[in-house]
Amino acid sequence: LTALVNRFGEAILNTDGTLNRTELGQRIFSDDAIRKEVNDILQPLIRQEITSRMKAYKDQGKSLIVLDIPLLFEMHYENLCDDIIVVAVSVETQIARMEKRNGYTRREALERIQSQMPLEEKVKRATIVWSNEGTLQELEQKVHQWLLENFLRK
Repeated sequence: LTALVNRFGEAILNTDGTLNRTELGQRIFSDDAIRKEVNDILQPLIRQEITSRMKAYKDQGKSLIVLDIPLLFEMHYENLCDDIIVVAVSVETQIARMEKRNGYTRREALERIQSQMPLEEKVKRATIVWSNEGTLQELEQKVHQWLLENFLRK
């Protein structure tokens, strides 16, 4: 947080001193150079935290570790994974969900979507692809079935 405040000033903080994700997000998703700069600041710290936690889980004998990383391919985290599951959904569905869940405008949602690798490329790189055009319960059923087939019955 200190590195971000040093770069962008206290305008990115809430009154309680926590990160104002909305303010930072507006800057990141409207300017490619700022997005790159923020990624350059944060990604080494994020990678260190992920690898540290993964090691701790492995040391505890955990057989399944799930990483939820929006920029998995862009930041080259795929080498940390045995399998890569891409949850695929159309751009229109993504926009509708982001508008409802996050209160984003269509433009804000599109900026976030377009800042990431195209879905088609992610699908090509995935070992498993699940469609998520249906309900949350349908996706949960896919996850449950996959867990049963790969971990819970062994």
